[in-house]
Parts: sequence; C-alpha cells; structure tokens
Amino acid sequence: AGDLEVGVGDTVTVTHPRVSSSGQIDVVSSELVVAGTHPNPFRFLAYVSPPQAEALLQVPPGVVKSLRVVPREGRSSDDVARELFGAPGVVSTQAVRQTTDELQEGIQQFISFLAIPIVIALVLALLIAFNSTSISADERVREHATMFAFGVPVRSVLAVNVTESAIVGALATLLGLAAGSYLTNWVMTNQLRQVLPDLEAVADLSLLSVLIAAVAGIVAVAVAPLLTIRRLRRLDLPSSLKVVE
Repeated sequence: AGDLEVGVGDTVTVTHPRVSSSGQIDVVSSELVVAGTHPNPFRFLAYVSPPQAEALLQVPPGVVKSLRVVPREGRSSDDVARELFGAPGVVSTQAVRQTTDELQEGIQQFISFLAIPIVIALVLALLIAFNSTSISADERVREHATMFAFGVPVRSVLAVNVTESAIVGALATLLGLAAGSYLTNWVMTNQLRQVLPDLEAVADLSLLSVLIAAVAGIVAVAVAPLLTIRRLRRLDLPSSLKVVE
C-alpha cells in the first residue's frame, strides 16, 4: 500500500488470469477497492473476500480451483500432501500454514544461532569488568588501606565498589541499548530491504533483549568487584599506607 500510495477506500487495478468457457486462460484486469491492510511480513501477499475471489476467477462449471482438505485423526498435513500429490490432475499441494511455519522456523533457527555470540559477549563482559576492577583496586590500594585503618569493614568497601561498578554498568548499558537500537533499525530499514525487498521487517526491542543487556552490562560489571575480596582481606596496611617522598 505504501509503494502504490493507496489507502483504505482507494481503487486498484489488478491484472490476473481467468479461465474462459473454452478452457483457455486469458489475462484480464479488474478493479478492486482496498478494504484494509494486513500485518503479514511478506508484502507480495494480498487477500480478497470469497465474493471478490469468485468474481475474479469465474471458473467454468466442472473446473475446480482448489481443494481444501483436513487430515483425519492420526494423520498429518504431510501425509495428505503426499497422497494427493500422486493423484491425477493435481499440480501442487501445500499446507495452509506452510509459509508462516517456514518463516517461524527460520526465525527460531536464527535466534538459536544468536545465543552463541550472546554467551560469548556475556563472558567477555565479565572478564573485562574483572580486569578493570583489578586495575582500579591496584590504583586505590592506599584509599582502601585508609578505610581499613579507620575500622571500615571489608563488606562496606566491597559495597562501595559494587555500587560504583553498577552505576558505570547502567550508564554503559543505556548507551549500548541506544547504539544497538539505532544499528538494528538501520540494518532492518536499509540493508535488509535491499536484500529482501518483498519482506517488510520491523525493528523491535523486546523485553528479553533488554534483560540480557542488563545482565551483561550491569550484573556482570557489578559482580566483578566481589572477585577482589581475597585481595582486600590480605591487604598489607603498613606497606600500603607508607608514604614515599
């Protein structure tokens, strides 16, 4: 509808085949009124009501346009398709939901493949956070020693480090979500449209994606300071507080 610049109530001209009374197939044009648009991601699909379909096809008597078969109990649609395909006069067999099922299966396979880089990213985030926390602990060793000298317990120092890391992780996660949303939308609206022009894909940030980003960007970074608890407990206060002039 967007490409044709039409909306509900507008008239479009449809070119389609029609079987004549002599059995010959002719190509004719018919005018149809747009009743609405559908959310199917494949843009080339269009739907008409049964009366409109009858008017478009006008099949001569004795000719069957299509046959809708429901499998009996204990049989699947594949069994019916296999039996019908060998029958005389049958050109093709297809399940009603074959297109949507294949699309859904392809999407599920793509999502399953994405689990691998997600796990790798989570592990890398944890390693980078631990490395950054370790460097920060070395740089703030005198600060930690001063707090310990004044009687601050180890758990309080860890709580401060965890809070600081969580704040940094939250800011980084927000920045990553904004950049990721922009890149995903750019890929969907520009690159994918050039590769698959008949597929109208819409970029959408799901709640699961936000939760995964929060785990990788906030939880992993916040947990990293807990790995330095052993170093804090073994901190040598006299050498750490020693001032070298």
